[in-house]
Amino acid sequence: MKFGIVHHSMGHDIPLPKAMEAAAQAGAFHLATGVNANNRDEAKDLAAQHGLDLVTGWGAKYIELGDAVPTEPFEAFCRDVLDPLDIRVVGTCSSHHRWH
Repeated sequence: MKFGIVHHSMGHDIPLPKAMEAAAQAGAFHLATGVNANNRDEAKDLAAQHGLDLVTGWGAKYIELGDAVPTEPFEAFCRDVLDPLDIRVVGTCSSHHRWH
């Protein structure tokens, strides 16, 4: 088993560099945090510096759109963010019970 920390559980005002440092000091192997095209390079450098694997999330309007959720934005996210960071775990959540 590998220990990981979810960034927002440390507090929403903790900047990414401090979150990475705290996760590494706590002995975590993974940090689940928001990663996008704007902070991708910073996240990659910090993760390497602290020896962390990154986990991130993906959201969409599942309730509003159901099966009609467009796939193009997720494909772009995979290509532009996940692949360059070698992220292989992507979480999602929904406020309803579609996944049941």
